[in-house]
Amino acid sequence: MGIKPKMITAAPTKLRNGEWGAKVSGSVKSGDSIRITTRSGKNWVCIVSHVLWSGDGVAIVATKKKPDTCRVGGRQYTRESGYCYYPCPVTRQVCSPENGPCHDCV
Repeated sequence: MGIKPKMITAAPTKLRNGEWGAKVSGSVKSGDSIRITTRSGKNWVCIVSHVLWSGDGVAIVATKKKPDTCRVGGRQYTRESGYCYYPCPVTRQVCSPENGPCHDCV
């Protein structure tokens, strides 16, 4: 089994456009996963959509929700791709790009 990369930690911050983003210590790039932790201890994982500013070892980033994923047959899939990755109620094949969409996703 491979070594998991260390999760980048961040704090929530309000962006100039009024949306919430994150303040990250260190360098990050678009597509990186970060764990945002509030002062009260609540935390969640999200993806860096783009870096708005960086300097002095800190970056301010816009974020997006981490996509919902599932594992089928040893492979990991993202549900945002249009397939549910559950067995089709009619054909019993897993709804995936390999097998095609199930009757519920058509």
